[in-house]
Amino acid sequence: MIFRSILLFFLFFTLSLLHAQDAVRLSAEFSIKQKDQTGKGQLVTGTVYFDEKIQKICYKVDYPEPAFWLVKDSMFYEFNADTQFVKLSTAPYSPAFSIYQTILTDNFDDLGLKAMGFKIGSVEKVDTMVITEWLPDNNLKKHLGRVLLSHSSRKINAAVFFDAQGSIVSKEQYKKIQLIQDQWIPTEIVSVSYKKDQVETIKITSLRNIQFNETTHNNFYDFAVPLLDALPK
Repeated sequence: MIFRSILLFFLFFTLSLLHAQDAVRLSAEFSIKQKDQTGKGQLVTGTVYFDEKIQKICYKVDYPEPAFWLVKDSMFYEFNADTQFVKLSTAPYSPAFSIYQTILTDNFDDLGLKAMGFKIGSVEKVDTMVITEWLPDNNLKKHLGRVLLSHSSRKINAAVFFDAQGSIVSKEQYKKIQLIQDQWIPTEIVSVSYKKDQVETIKITSLRNIQFNETTHNNFYDFAVPLLDALPK
């Protein structure tokens, strides 16, 4: 998941065309390990389903206990193992700005910064890495800072996001990059968010057995959203 501190960045993010495979949905086994500034940790595993046209992310959670999580628009719905609604909260990201959307659009070269209006600033080569500075357009500078992207062998391996005042708000490292259906995909993303220059959370998201356009779990790709008026107060 993308952290709340860079939510504004992704609200401005615009996506490019689908990649050559015309993939519009994916599923994958996932694990999410997260630790906050107090040292408290959490591990969640299961299977994730996402269809770009439907714009819902469904997590079928197996551990620590069976459950279903649904991200739709900016809302996060939690259900028990019997798909009974349990809890509603605000999501830190929307499906259109998730790692799953980025995979489907094959947008790892610049994370969509060019389409968003960012322009290349400085470019520096350090050993085998090329570090590219992306600068926001003038109409974005009040809200967004620069972004540094690091590539090695033309594959992205890290990103650093700054706010408009120049402070780091998050870092992401892209690891275990695999060639899947002619597309280089990082299957492990290490995310670190910062608040007032202090580490707030560390999260490791791992994906495996990524499948495109599978058709056997339609009910998960379009998991039913409860009516807001019908939710318990």
